[in-house]
Amino acid sequence: ALELSSNLLQYKGNLLIKLFQGEYTKELVDDIKNEFYYVKISKPESSRSASRETYIVCKGFKKRKLKIEDTELTEESA
Repeated sequence: ALELSSNLLQYKGNLLIKLFQGEYTKELVDDIKNEFYYVKISKPESSRSASRETYIVCKGFKKRKLKIEDTELTEESA
């Protein structure tokens, strides 16, 4: 979801993610914090206490800089 949204969101765009906490939740949240200016993790009051249901509110997408690879110019490509 994060990879797809990074291709679709505009600069300072917002994203709401619903997930069920698991083994890689902390790594995912750390990655999300690198991509957005504001990140809040929330568990709805209506959710059962035993449920792993969680929402991540992400605001202010930091648009990635384009990666430019070095390209060797030859007579054929010029």
